[in-house]
Amino acid sequence: LTYFRLVDHASHAAWIHYDPSDFERTPDPFTQELLADLIPATYRYMDEIVGELVARAGPETNVVVLSDHGFDSATGAWSGGQSELTGNHRPDGLLLAAGPDIVAGGEVTGVSNLDVPPLLFHLAGLPLAATLPGRLPQEVLRGAAARRTPQRADAYAVEWENAGAGTVAGGVEAEALEALAALGYVEGSTAVAGEQESR
Repeated sequence: LTYFRLVDHASHAAWIHYDPSDFERTPDPFTQELLADLIPATYRYMDEIVGELVARAGPETNVVVLSDHGFDSATGAWSGGQSELTGNHRPDGLLLAAGPDIVAGGEVTGVSNLDVPPLLFHLAGLPLAATLPGRLPQEVLRGAAARRTPQRADAYAVEWENAGAGTVAGGVEAEALEALAALGYVEGSTAVAGEQESR
């Protein structure tokens, strides 16, 4: 499992240079020319990295690529009150999947990002707990994975603990949480030293 955040950072910071049409202000020409290709270049770079990982994994490996949200300009209702953001999240993301257990070609609609963990667990031969949100998207499966009856469990034996015990000094943790809240990843404000407040 690998998480890449580069596209997210580039889109938040440089959307106005990629597509200035929604903005009242016009970026200065020098910066516009310098950064106009930053977002497409970021996608090309990430495509190369994912391509390398897929090549190393080999054709016998199932590959799932998930973008948990889309992007567009941080204007109007999507500004989030953050003047430093020029791009912001949109509800629709992207799911790409390929491999020996995945239906080849075509387009599948109605799959949520909550459906991805059940898909990954099933592909790995792990049980699906009743407490796991989402559904197993059988429509993307083929071959043995499609024929295999999903394993079920009431719950997972692992107990997850809150790791927010304030181990990072100097307010770094609070700043990181505020940045995540500003980007829409965390709801509410979280105090350091393990004390949490929900908004």
